[in-house]
Amino acid sequence: MFSDEEILDVFRESPHPFLGTSEVANQVGFSQPKGAYKRLESLVEDGDLQKRKVGGTSIYWLPDRAD
Repeated sequence: MFSDEEILDVFRESPHPFLGTSEVANQVGFSQPKGAYKRLESLVEDGDLQKRKVGGTSIYWLPDRAD
């Protein structure tokens, strides 16, 4: 299992201001994007990430990187 910090590090180290579920799943090593989705949603609920749905895709970002 991957820690919240490992997931958040993907965002901190990314040159992009936002990431999708599949990108995070691939970079962290989740075997299925659904597992990454659940963890990302938990981080949104905790206030560690923000989320917006664009079309049928959810994008996530660190709150301080979007301002």
